[in-house]
Amino acid sequence: GCKTVQSRRWFTQSIFMTEVSGTMNGWRRVLEFFNGPVFVRSLCLFRVGAGLLVAWQGFHWLPHATELFSSEGFQFQYRTNLFVWDHLAPSPVLAKALCWALAMGGMALSAGLFTKLSLLGVMMVWVFLAGVDNVAYKEFTLGWHLILILLLFTPCGRFYSLDAWLLDKWKPGRAKPEEMMPGLMFRMLQVVFLQYYFFSGLVKFMEPTWRNGTALASTMVCRMATDFGLWIASWMPMFGYVVLSLGIIFYEVTAAWG
Repeated sequence: GCKTVQSRRWFTQSIFMTEVSGTMNGWRRVLEFFNGPVFVRSLCLFRVGAGLLVAWQGFHWLPHATELFSSEGFQFQYRTNLFVWDHLAPSPVLAKALCWALAMGGMALSAGLFTKLSLLGVMMVWVFLAGVDNVAYKEFTLGWHLILILLLFTPCGRFYSLDAWLLDKWKPGRAKPEEMMPGLMFRMLQVVFLQYYFFSGLVKFMEPTWRNGTALASTMVCRMATDFGLWIASWMPMFGYVVLSLGIIFYEVTAAWG
């Protein structure tokens, strides 16, 4: 009887330890995936593109700075707002100066000149402009703020930057910069892009009007269409919209896995 009880106890303990070790090995693989080494050059190229987009946004806002951000523009309060920045709205001249600062900061970020300082400056200016803007959708700007915050904790200026070029000039004998980096922030960026792009692309893929191009074609001529969109709609055949729609879906579904 004692041998039977002991054998059962040993069998139960062995099963428990096997399950625990399997769970621990699974978590170890997850942690290795999230913090394992990744190549840093792709992140540096992403910084170049992100800086260009920030610069474009600053130049795009510049002609409308008075209406969007200044004390003489569309500054009105919602009673449900928890944080109201309307009383901080700058003068028209200062609003235009902030748009110029955002554009110049984006160009400096893209060029990799004082990369971390450029990131900090862009984030501060953009957060302020987003706070006083009562017209734009906040979800888009919040997503970009999160991306810039994650970039701040990465060596995104290690390659393809003026910082690296100047450092090579000042210290020609310095050690060659490492090609790899801890992957945690890179994986966090992937998670952000999964949230913003992958599920959006999945919804588009399941929508027939996106697969056959009619959704994109109607967007080009809707009431919010730009002159450029209307010009494209004047000559592009339906086959072109199908190709563009499928390309957009493919990009959104695969971008976060790059």
